[in-house]
Amino acid sequence: MEISLIRHGKSRLTGNEKITSLEFKKWVEKYDYNGVYEESTVLLEVIK
Repeated sequence: MEISLIRHGKSRLTGNEKITSLEFKKWVEKYDYNGVYEESTVLLEVIK
C-alpha cells in the first residue's frame, strides 16, 4: 500500500490574525468559500 500526502495549493484566504476557538468555525467557512489558487501544472506522480 502506498499513501501520498498532497498539498492542495495556496489558499485565497488572506490574513494571519489570531482567532479564538469560538471564531474558528467562521474561519473554516471563509477558508472553504475562498478556495485555492489554481496551478498551471500538476506533477505526473499526482495524476497516477
